[in-house]
Amino acid sequence: MAGPGLLAHVLVSKFDDHVPLYRLNKIYARMGADVPDSTLLDWCGRAMKVLAPIIERIEAKVMAAPVLHADDTPIRVLDRSRRDRGLGKGVKQGRVWAYVSDQRPWAGTAPPGVVYRFSPDRKGKHPRQHLQNSSGILQADAYAGFGQLYERRADGSSQFREAACWAHLRRDFHDVWEATTSEIAREALDRIGKL
Repeated sequence: MAGPGLLAHVLVSKFDDHVPLYRLNKIYARMGADVPDSTLLDWCGRAMKVLAPIIERIEAKVMAAPVLHADDTPIRVLDRSRRDRGLGKGVKQGRVWAYVSDQRPWAGTAPPGVVYRFSPDRKGKHPRQHLQNSSGILQADAYAGFGQLYERRADGSSQFREAACWAHLRRDFHDVWEATTSEIAREALDRIGKL
């Protein structure tokens, strides 16, 4: 049976340091401890069940915040079925979605927090499902999957007000400047730079 120190090490390695469990298995084997992947997975699952009330409380607070920042990033996900078919190293691409609440830069008093959600692809249904019970202001990139969250309803309201990202908008002006040396694009870059 694993003690709290070992469980904490496994969880931090997996979720904070992004060390896959099969690598942890190899690390422990080099130390002389044979801890199978399945055992590590079982420990993570049981620990997540114990931590579930805390996780749920943090998620509820973050997702109820009046201002959320959202983004996603691709991650490699182990897919052993692909290894058997000779498809590379047995990995596929998934997504991790991050929803952040941090009002400290604007004199907010609520503690900052982040919620991570996984999806097997980047379809727009995932952020819509993740944010179905949230509302307020959403700052995100220009990914079309967020678009429905900003749409006006029949009564004129919307689930979220959009807080567009200057960094993403700046990229578009930069691309136009690089391709055309447009003076309008250059002026936009200069003004964004001053902000």
